[in-house]
Amino acid sequence: MYRRILAVGDIHGEWKKFLSLYRQVQFAPQQDLLIFLGDYIDRGLRSMEALDWMYTHHEKKTSSCCAETTSR
Repeated sequence: MYRRILAVGDIHGEWKKFLSLYRQVQFAPQQDLLIFLGDYIDRGLRSMEALDWMYTHHEKKTSSCCAETTSR
């Protein structure tokens, strides 16, 4: 059973906004489920970062994203 189920959609390549939200909710992968609903990579300037993070963390299922990707 999950403590929380978090749904995120319509990122549209707005990587910094996504990271801000991710930090605010304090996602705990051992207790929470994070679901992405779509519209990840159009319009925004940082679509690749958003897609890369989702691909990497789908495999790892960890919350260690922020230290490794915010310098981009």
